[in-house]
Amino acid sequence: MSSFSSFAITVAAIICSGEATKKIKMLVFKLALPENYKINILIIRTSSIGDIIFSLPIIPAIKKTYPDSKITWIIEEDYKQLIKNEICIDAVIFFPKKKLKSLIKKFALLQITRTIFSLRKELQITKYDMVLDLQGLFRTSLLVFLSNSKNKISLGSEFIGKFFFNKIVSRNKSERISSEYYEFAKVLGLDVQQFNPRFTLDPSIKVTSLLPPNIKMNNYFVIFPFTTKDHKHWSSEYWEELINKIDKNTGLKCVVLGNSLNKYQEQLSLRLSHRSVYSLVDKTNLQEAAAVISKAKFCIGVDTGLTHMSVSLSKPTIAIFLSTCPYLDPIEKNIRIIWSIMGNKSKNQDARYKGPHTPVKEVTVETVLKELDMLTKHPG
Repeated sequence: MSSFSSFAITVAAIICSGEATKKIKMLVFKLALPENYKINILIIRTSSIGDIIFSLPIIPAIKKTYPDSKITWIIEEDYKQLIKNEICIDAVIFFPKKKLKSLIKKFALLQITRTIFSLRKELQITKYDMVLDLQGLFRTSLLVFLSNSKNKISLGSEFIGKFFFNKIVSRNKSERISSEYYEFAKVLGLDVQQFNPRFTLDPSIKVTSLLPPNIKMNNYFVIFPFTTKDHKHWSSEYWEELINKIDKNTGLKCVVLGNSLNKYQEQLSLRLSHRSVYSLVDKTNLQEAAAVISKAKFCIGVDTGLTHMSVSLSKPTIAIFLSTCPYLDPIEKNIRIIWSIMGNKSKNQDARYKGPHTPVKEVTVETVLKELDMLTKHPG
């Protein structure tokens, strides 16, 4: 095996794997730029649904501050739908994480080397005035290393990051939704007015083609019961009881969204299918899921990407946060957050915080129904 091939497979393995910080007070953008100079910015946030949605407000913040800027975003192909219709993004580079992981398993050294060389070549085409790593992982640090720029800033970073960046900005989380990206944008001197999670719908998608004839627009609600972490799940018995009571009280049809379920989630999906729930599990891409959400009466979900998508679309939403609590202040007034004090491990959230949320010892069906009643009677 050649020394370069060994290096290539090592780099690929690190890229596909899962603070020495100095908070900067000045933006490196603030250079003596020529008049009408179009600044090139590379943004790295390869995954996942929620964090990409949370971080997207940085795009208009950059454009409002630097109208002539050209923004390139690096993302995994699985999440390309999230930025498909984002008109403020000028170019997209796809990070072939799945391909690299598959090649590593096969120990296909030549193909790994070619893939990394191809990625490096694409990242070297443009000389970027600024690279912003919004993920701060080992693998994204190496993507920064492969890029063509002298000014590299990371939002937080694993230890190795100090070797790749000019500056590392510490993560500053608060109760506010998108708080760490909001604070990062402020440190960079960007225009943070209306810094809210965003998602741009595809107007060509017809929701009627995704739903059966008996489900009419705005006559259904959507649930998001599935998430990647088991400890974020709400009891399947609770979901069944909740759906039955909403059906009895309102007559609204229930639609469930999700994809790539594990065994536990498949069991829950099967149980729900016996409760007159119309399942769109594994039947929509992210843009189609967003379209279904946009026409719903309201949405209910756990801490998962689709719940955050619903929030970003400003739909009436109840978010059930159990062992995690990513935010308490969703900005929008038609969002209600129920979170478990007993089960929650987030140190940055405070039960004394005054906002549109309800801290409880246990999230029960009655708790959700009470919040739903308040949400539908007083949506804003």
